[in-house]
Amino acid sequence: GKTTTLVHRIKHLIDTGVEPHKILALTFTNKAANELVERLKASSITGASDVWAGTFHAFGLEFLRKFHQLFSLPSEVRVADQLMQVRLLVRQLPKVTLKYYRRLQDPYDWVPEVLGYIKRLKEELVSPQEYLRRLTLLGPCNADVEAQRHDIAALYDVYQAAMKTEKLVDYTDLIAYPSQQAKTNRASIGLFIDHYSHVL
Repeated sequence: GKTTTLVHRIKHLIDTGVEPHKILALTFTNKAANELVERLKASSITGASDVWAGTFHAFGLEFLRKFHQLFSLPSEVRVADQLMQVRLLVRQLPKVTLKYYRRLQDPYDWVPEVLGYIKRLKEELVSPQEYLRRLTLLGPCNADVEAQRHDIAALYDVYQAAMKTEKLVDYTDLIAYPSQQAKTNRASIGLFIDHYSHVL
């Protein structure tokens, strides 16, 4: 399958003169990453252990550890899991005026849904400010939809501020932060990114 194809591709690259440490092999899941690493270890490919192989998130974490100062993070980057994210956002609720999500409801019932919207915005590299700007460009809509959008914008803003204060990142940040940095200031991370001549 895919892992076999990756191993063959890596072997071909090394056989044609590419230095193994210049090859970056990324996968979506830990299972696939582990399988790839095991296959590379078992292969007779010279220098296979120097190939960087792992998940997108593991690569992002390594990136953030290397460039933590660019993001005002400690060198030992702390990744918030789903429960930490929910609790963090719930603690911010007194700071926000909500129109759609009511305080009478148990926030643990709806906060995970809001975090899902925030995750999608982050995946698209849309900041809280950019989301608000985009909302102003939309035409009139149903009052409930407008209220929900307002709440998501406000909650996204306080969530990001709290994550920054707590010096935390979430799983989406592991991919979004490096992407955003490469987009806005590639020179600051150019040596690291350009180190890899082949990304698989």
